[in-house]
Parts: sequence; C-alpha cells; structure tokens
Amino acid sequence: VEGRVHLGAGGALLRPHRHRRGHPRGLKVFKVVCEPTTMMTGFNIKGSEVVRRIKKGDIFEILEGPRKEETAGILRVKGKAVKDGVSGWITVAGNQGTVYLKDGGNLFKVLVPHTKLFHSKPEKDAAGKIVEGTDEDSSRNLLKSELLDVLEWETTDVKDAPCLRIRVRAKLDGKIGWTDTSKVEPVIA
Repeated sequence: VEGRVHLGAGGALLRPHRHRRGHPRGLKVFKVVCEPTTMMTGFNIKGSEVVRRIKKGDIFEILEGPRKEETAGILRVKGKAVKDGVSGWITVAGNQGTVYLKDGGNLFKVLVPHTKLFHSKPEKDAAGKIVEGTDEDSSRNLLKSELLDVLEWETTDVKDAPCLRIRVRAKLDGKIGWTDTSKVEPVIA
C-alpha cells in the first residue's frame, strides 16, 4: 500500500513504491557513522572536493549505492546527513579495513534516566540549546536503556548545533513524542 511505512531488515524504513533502476523507490536506508570521515562532492575520490566532515554518531540516509570505486578499490555511497540535509559521497569501509558506516539510525537507546518524552517538539533558545517543555507537555519519563524507534528527525541549518530533536515511538508502550539526541544514542546493528 503506497504511503505506508514498514520496518525492514537492517534498520531500513520501507515505503513501497514503483521500482527504478532495480531498486525499490522510496526505500529509506539509514547508517550510523562509526568513524569520523569526509563527505565528498563526487563518487570518485580523485577530483572531488570535501563537502564537510562527518562525525562519529551522525546518521546518514543512503540515496544511492553502494558502488565500487575502482581506482581505490572501495565501496562508496551517496546520501545525506540527517542533521542538516547536506548530501555527498562517503566511503563505507576503507581499503585498510576501517569501517565508516554501519546499519542503524532508526533505533535509539535512552542513556539518561528520566529523559522526558514530550507531546510537542521542544523549543530551542537563540544558542540552539533545548528549552525543556512543561510537565503538562510531558507524556512520560523514559527509562534508561529503553529502546525508541525514530519516526522523524529534526533538521537544522545551524552549524554544529548542540543536539537535534527526534520524534520517536517507545517500544515499551508505543507512546509517541519528542526527545533530544543528547540523551539517547543510536543502536548499531
């Protein structure tokens, strides 16, 4: 059914659509950056420029690939950083064995006990710091190590913003709400 969202293997969010170039159109695959790396403008490393640095823990949505870059003998993917929507090419694993991307990005674990789950998206102050909502807006406190399915990511154009907010569904009771990424971490497959 078009428009419905399903979870697939490897942490993929699936939206059935028409096929294009042998890949399901609308298939969303997310990866977690496990080692800092660079995002490049082109598929081939030689002749490409650096778009920006990608930090450990960033979430990257795959748009194309993986494809083998023959001159370096490595797999590369095109995608966009969930944080700010900037797109480019990233190496999946280096030719010396360093792994830069792993499956994940749609499942998070709570790190801080009593992290609040809010009905509405929390506000930020001028510095980009989360301004906690009121207790009336709080759905409930999340438990340490509780698992959360990510439904939506906030994007920002603020360079090095302290944290992003994510809309999640708690696996424990199915409650949906907003929390911030400074109190949770991605579960890496």
